[in-house]
Amino acid sequence: MALLGLLALGACDGATDPDAGPPDAEPPGMDAGMDAGARDGGAFDAGSVARDAGLPDGGPSDAFGLPDGHIVGTPLSITASSSAAGRPIEAAIDGDPMTSWTAFDAAAPHANYAWIEVDFGVEVHVERLRMSAENAPAPGRLPSHFVVWTYRDGEWTHAAARFDDVSAPSLELPIARNASRVRLEVSRVDDGAGSPAAIDELSFDTLPAPVPATPSPCDTTLTAGTDLNAYFADTANNRDQTVCIEAGTYAGPVRIHAARQLTVRALGDVTIDGERSGLDMSGGVAAIFIVTQAQGLVVEGVRVVNRHRYVEPFTSILETWSRAVEVLDSRDVRFVGGTFESFGKQTTWIIRSSGVVLEGVAIHGGYFLVSGIGGDVVMNRCDLVNDLSFAVPDDYHAPIWAQGAAMFLRDTTVNLVTGDALLGGPQSADNRFVQVSGELRPTGMTEWVQVHPQYPNLRLQVGPDAPSLMPFFYNPFQGGGLGDGVEVCTYNGTPNCVYPSL
Repeated sequence: MALLGLLALGACDGATDPDAGPPDAEPPGMDAGMDAGARDGGAFDAGSVARDAGLPDGGPSDAFGLPDGHIVGTPLSITASSSAAGRPIEAAIDGDPMTSWTAFDAAAPHANYAWIEVDFGVEVHVERLRMSAENAPAPGRLPSHFVVWTYRDGEWTHAAARFDDVSAPSLELPIARNASRVRLEVSRVDDGAGSPAAIDELSFDTLPAPVPATPSPCDTTLTAGTDLNAYFADTANNRDQTVCIEAGTYAGPVRIHAARQLTVRALGDVTIDGERSGLDMSGGVAAIFIVTQAQGLVVEGVRVVNRHRYVEPFTSILETWSRAVEVLDSRDVRFVGGTFESFGKQTTWIIRSSGVVLEGVAIHGGYFLVSGIGGDVVMNRCDLVNDLSFAVPDDYHAPIWAQGAAMFLRDTTVNLVTGDALLGGPQSADNRFVQVSGELRPTGMTEWVQVHPQYPNLRLQVGPDAPSLMPFFYNPFQGGGLGDGVEVCTYNGTPNCVYPSL
């Protein structure tokens, strides 16, 4: 029963918030019936599989002994960035665990990159995603690092992600979103051999109709004038509740420690305001809004401002720090809407944290607006303004700092009032990975990478909708060379990678 591999139908146990994301161009693909071994992708009509197998196209659910209210046989299509010869895309949904889809194996570092997308044809409620690669022949392994996007009403939004250091034989992820399409963007297959992505079976637990969004009620409401730092200092307040904050301006810094399944929601215009530099560092943190050792934290619609101002000349580099937000040693932290503002360096500092998502956040500062040091950061529909002109009119620094981290940007606006390039980084041998997908809307950006000396082990993957830019900007102020292992790849059906040297 081929379609049971595509719609493994399960129960929905809760309402969801189907947040909208930004529009995206259709991915590259090809019509059903074309050679699935072609490296420029493939398209597949799942409805035809049902017909060929003698299965109904959307008949009654009890035709397969499934519970009432579940659907089966809805005509679907599936596309992918590429397929290896003999491992076509339809193998991922044919119900046969002994057949596999494998991305094109180029035997090169960029072979890990791949995407796969399912179109349900209509909007459904996607509760859970399942996939396995237990029988995929080498080369080919289940992705270990990927982001899941859902599509609804012409817009994409982040739904889930997995960032693990080992490729498991099978996995499942909660999605809990209304969507007509689901897309996986793979960045790594961590098996130590650079293997391409592979999937034996891909399936989804679904319901046939969208589930209305029902935001969680406020368990606690904090009124204007509340000392937020004192409230969240009691870790009993940081667990299993939704804390709503009434409109107003609140004094920073505010620290949230050891949060578990906590939502912090602004009711109107909420600003957390303060002034701190790196010289104010206490306990390793120096920001206005600080998250430490959290797991399962959502912050909605909060504006955070650090009014510490970059001034030259400075006697310590710590004086240049003007961090609005810090996230340290945390997992599954999501900021939705809101604004982060600073008047210096490192507006958003994310260190040793995985699954940090910035969704629809406006981030304005002098430079290094988002710094990822270890871990994984996803930015979707963000608005970045890099502006140090008030202090250094000809400053060259970039808005993104990558150091031993994987960073994902989708459908993001970048305005470089100062600076030329998107990315910068330290003089270290840390591996780093940056993926740009969807529509990047740059102003004042002419290069992808601002090269510090000895900036090796960078892989930048650029989707087909990104602008054509010079790959590198050599930083003459720092001196030194480019370093080894720097790679910039653009993808439009086939990868085009550049390994520059200076």
